[in-house]
Amino acid sequence: VSGPDRYRQLRAVLKAAEGHTCFLAQTAILLSRAIDQPIRYLETIAGRMSSRGSGTNFGDWLAVLKEVNEGRAFRQPDRVIPFTDVTELCSGENWEPCIRRLKELRDDDSHGRISPGSVSPTVLNQAKADLGRVFRTTEFLTEYRLLLIVSTRFDSIRQLTRLEFRDLS
Repeated sequence: VSGPDRYRQLRAVLKAAEGHTCFLAQTAILLSRAIDQPIRYLETIAGRMSSRGSGTNFGDWLAVLKEVNEGRAFRQPDRVIPFTDVTELCSGENWEPCIRRLKELRDDDSHGRISPGSVSPTVLNQAKADLGRVFRTTEFLTEYRLLLIVSTRFDSIRQLTRLEFRDLS
């Protein structure tokens, strides 16, 4: 996000925000499958993709995260939920207002409401600050250990499963 062209810098910030939100939503989808709790909005996405052939967008990923953050099924105190941090994004004051502002800017850019020569330093600095806040709020993502399971072998006599993995973190 460096260089003299403020429009290119803004687009880089918005692209990073959208990609990050997509990753968070995919983590939320994994969470929902781990606890066998469907995300209803995924049906909306699937229907639109099959009927119109269009893909997903920033708003879709944000809607998935909102459902996981606000749905009662994901907030039951007696339920063990992996990635609980993903279900608490909207509870603080940092993540949601920032991601909403970035999404609005992304929408404005996508629909031609931002011209390349009209990005002010104030707009750019606010977008950068918002993205920084989003990243700081979701720093928990870097703490999760990611493993790639390469192979598994089940020993039926000992009732043990052996696995080989690669540490990706």
